[in-house]
Amino acid sequence: KSVIGRLPVAEFPELNLTVARGGLGKANFAVHTQHLLDSRPDWDVVICAGAAGGLGFGLMSFCGATIRPGFELAPEMLNLEAIIRRADFVITGEGSLDDQTLEGKAPAGIAKMAGKVGKRVFAIVGRASEQTQAREIFDGVLTLVQPSVTRENAMENTAILLRERARELGKRLQS
Repeated sequence: KSVIGRLPVAEFPELNLTVARGGLGKANFAVHTQHLLDSRPDWDVVICAGAAGGLGFGLMSFCGATIRPGFELAPEMLNLEAIIRRADFVITGEGSLDDQTLEGKAPAGIAKMAGKVGKRVFAIVGRASEQTQAREIFDGVLTLVQPSVTRENAMENTAILLRERARELGKRLQS
């Protein structure tokens, strides 16, 4: 029986893994996952399976799920394009508008869909990077965080600031 100090351990030489007592569930999970990876060479690289702490990969591994990019499924289920076609304009939101926004996130998908059907689209966001291409897909971007509003203040007063930015956008649209 192996020990580290006074703690009994389990050893998994095939994974170069030693686990102290209390971690055997994780070790069994690691062994099972390694077995799955070894038996599925097509899973060397799994795109879109890392969100939510690897939830996608876990669902693929243990439930036989099929991974689809996040924004691909929702518009289909909601018939979003038809809804956007009926709208005068579209408003979407994001916590942080940055380069990751273009990597399959809903606001970028909505903006592209709105553009495809000729609708203007605006984003109201917590903060936005000035140097991001994501800004270019929107007709306007309004941020909660501004020179006079810190990130902390924006988080504490989100509802008030959202109303203020929505009012500001309404005035822009009326002019």
